[in-house]
Amino acid sequence: MFGGSVAKSITTQGIHFKLPAPIHTVSSKIPLSQYEISETIESVRTSNDSIVGLKITAFIERSADKLAESYFALDDASSQFRNIMAEAAKEKIPDLTLNDLFKDRQTIQDHVKDRLNQYFAEYGFTFKKVTVDDPVLDEATKDSMNAVYRAELDLSAARKNRQAIKEREIGEAEAAAESLKKRSEAAVEVRENNVASLAAAVKKFQTEAPGIDISYLFRTLEGVDMRDAIVSASNKAGNMVVVATGHSDQPGSNNAEVIGQLVPMVASEVTRQMTTKATNDEQVA
Repeated sequence: MFGGSVAKSITTQGIHFKLPAPIHTVSSKIPLSQYEISETIESVRTSNDSIVGLKITAFIERSADKLAESYFALDDASSQFRNIMAEAAKEKIPDLTLNDLFKDRQTIQDHVKDRLNQYFAEYGFTFKKVTVDDPVLDEATKDSMNAVYRAELDLSAARKNRQAIKEREIGEAEAAAESLKKRSEAAVEVRENNVASLAAAVKKFQTEAPGIDISYLFRTLEGVDMRDAIVSASNKAGNMVVVATGHSDQPGSNNAEVIGQLVPMVASEVTRQMTTKATNDEQVA
């Protein structure tokens, strides 16, 4: 400094000389490395009427060619930076929703950076980058957002549950349809095998016993089926097998009468067995 003005700006390393005070004086040592400055905005309203706070940070470089302008022409540069940062942010926030502030803050960052460079470029300041932190919410807004988030989670869970039920029911229906199809195919195959077996039996019977009435073969097959049914039913403990004997073509036989006489007897026997079982259970207890 000399006479109230900058006589020389030193921006390079090495040995430099100045006249003794009071002719020359060192005004200030000014760093040229990048530095940052932050500003927090309190209680600004979004487009959906949410009240938020917002922290904005700017990263600044000072030009070595304009040290005098940056130091003498600006009164309290840091305060002026913060004022422009807050003003520029408030120009954009009312157009954005709260969701925008969380998901897309690039609009605010670009606008603040442009405004800062527009105002302070002539003083040797370059704003390299601007960042915006997550909005700071009041307790009422936090509670509302949490309630909305929980409701969305409940709705999503309900939808997934309905989809799972739907898929399970569809799977069960498809399985039942496939099972019915297979049972039908198996039944058709059994009937075809039965017809083929019966045809083969009839053909062989007629060949080897040509003088015997074919009805004898059918009665024999009926007896074989009855025997198989009796064997199958008697394999399970507790089953009662009732067999009607005799044929209507034999003298004195009447199947309907025999069965009618057997019904009361069967009912009595079943009642007796159930009573005996109950008595035994009580004695065991």
